[in-house]
Amino acid sequence: MFDEYLEPPRVERPVSPAPAVQAPVNSADTPSYTTIDQDAPSPSISPSYSALQSHQGVAAESTFISDASSSGDWIYKVKLDEYDDVLNNKARLVAKGYQQEEGIKFDESFAPVACIEAIRILIANLTSKNMTIYQMDVKTTFLYGELKEEVYVSQPEGFVDPFHLTHVYHLKKALYGLKQAPRA
Repeated sequence: MFDEYLEPPRVERPVSPAPAVQAPVNSADTPSYTTIDQDAPSPSISPSYSALQSHQGVAAESTFISDASSSGDWIYKVKLDEYDDVLNNKARLVAKGYQQEEGIKFDESFAPVACIEAIRILIANLTSKNMTIYQMDVKTTFLYGELKEEVYVSQPEGFVDPFHLTHVYHLKKALYGLKQAPRA
């Protein structure tokens, strides 16, 4: 009688095939490279990386690594469904903002928050007019802000160009973790 509650029926879900990755060709005369089609889905890079890449927020420049205001770090997360099966692997690049020194790497920090009095006045005004209040969250807010200062980050781990080890990235748009990101 209670079997369907204690042991729910298993649902058959289709499994997508793994993306094909081209293997490098070993050659004694020339160096070999592994190339992956840009349209092929990668299990380690997520839509958040594509959001980072889609707005063209970086440009490679040749400068000294000591000029880089910050280095990047990868944050990994595995998204699971209700059956603890892996939905997707997510990765995002964040800046190590704690390494930035005030007065040297940035002028001042800023947190864009509303004061509680303003929020209370807004809520009181809207409820007196019998209006509905909606709340929203923009997930990529910090990624789309144009930086007003010149910010350089060193090459992230896994994306180091072996032919240009001294290159750093000049950020055009904000990156999570930067002290300049809230002002952008």
